[in-house]
Amino acid sequence: MFNLSYEERFKIAKRVCERANKKIPVVVGATYDGGVEKHIEFINSIKGFASAAVFITNQICGMDESDEVWLKNAQAIVDGTGDIPLGVYETPYPEIRLLNPMIVEWMVSTRRFIYYKCNHSDRNTMLEIIKTVNDTPQSGLGFYTGQSMLFKSALAAGANGYSGISLNFFPWLCVWMLNNRDDPRVERVHKFLLLTDPLQKLKYPTSCKVYLEKFHDVPFHPISRYNYSALNETEEWSLDTMHEEMQKLCTELDISPVSCLKE
Repeated sequence: MFNLSYEERFKIAKRVCERANKKIPVVVGATYDGGVEKHIEFINSIKGFASAAVFITNQICGMDESDEVWLKNAQAIVDGTGDIPLGVYETPYPEIRLLNPMIVEWMVSTRRFIYYKCNHSDRNTMLEIIKTVNDTPQSGLGFYTGQSMLFKSALAAGANGYSGISLNFFPWLCVWMLNNRDDPRVERVHKFLLLTDPLQKLKYPTSCKVYLEKFHDVPFHPISRYNYSALNETEEWSLDTMHEEMQKLCTELDISPVSCLKE
């Protein structure tokens, strides 16, 4: 999204929401260009079709500015956007801004936030935040870790799910983990996600487009404005091997990609 213009972001968001046709909720990254007023303008422009507008945490104020400034600007955006549900995403690009538990408490108190993609890599901090969210279930805020290594721990602590790169490759495995969080085989699935994580990130997002087009008939072209580099023969072979191991795992779990997603 950082590589798109304001108009392109709007057009893509609108098209995705229209294609989803309300069969699934679609949250839209909404705070990229300009300051608070520009963020408010974009969020108000997507109200008619987006399920939620997502704050990009490193765009709410300067990276060198305090949490107090972040909160002031965030509150202004909340106040200026009516009743559309909101979310937050701690994107690592171009520089990550992690939210502290105090800000999460504020999010809970507004009753506007329904989605939080947390990229804290510290397990204890993540668990503290999950507890803050779960202590006020009526707020409607859902917690989703973006860290593959913490996916299993997050589920065990009562998180709503996972929102990371693995979802773009193997959504059915992530859905299975979410629906079977007490099953001992969760450990096996989690290890597979961790072992394949370096392959998933290899020339991402090109690698993901190649994988989905090759094995799941998704009509993608293997090009990208971000981090584009064609895969070489060895890298494509690595994706082939990863897919073979994924199929073996699905056989062990007695699931298929289609049936799992339909559930």
